[in-house]
Amino acid sequence: MNTNRLNGIEAIFLDDGGVMSGNERLAPQYTTIMDDYLAARLGGEPSQWSDANAAIVVRHMAWLD
Repeated sequence: MNTNRLNGIEAIFLDDGGVMSGNERLAPQYTTIMDDYLAARLGGEPSQWSDANAAIVVRHMAWLD
């Protein structure tokens, strides 16, 4: 692979929602994928993982305030 074209790059912009990508679209996709992933690897039902994740997010957001 020729990496000469990468010379001179000093920064990479990573968008974490709201500029080039939209959180309103990504969040449901992310939770569905994670629920399926965790259920397959750690057991339980995806809906149980979804409920647990929702509870933790609420608690974490309250902690941030």
